[in-house]
Amino acid sequence: MDEIFPCSTLLISGHARIPQESPAKALYNILSITAEVDIASSRVLSADITLVTETARNFVRGKIVGMRLLEDSGAILRVLEFGYHGGAKKAVLAAVVELQRNAATALETVRALDKPAAKD
Repeated sequence: MDEIFPCSTLLISGHARIPQESPAKALYNILSITAEVDIASSRVLSADITLVTETARNFVRGKIVGMRLLEDSGAILRVLEFGYHGGAKKAVLAAVVELQRNAATALETVRALDKPAAKD
């Protein structure tokens, strides 16, 4: 990146309501997933999620970090759909979908800023 946009990564988030029956509901009303994303590749460099147990957070993080939010969007959702069986499953999936949607918008905007202006 250059002086127009001096960062190589973005922090992007996605949110979803936590179901009443989930243990996470005792601590949080909204499930939040945040990811540091490389602008050039859309690859997730680090991620965190508001789930109660460290094991659950590590599981979700392990399925997302290293993946490309845009190009691997279907694969990320499939692995979480089949692998995650906690009480907040629907919220996790919804938050990831919003994360991917927000990433697409943010990356498109930033990449457009980084392109040189057309000369007349």
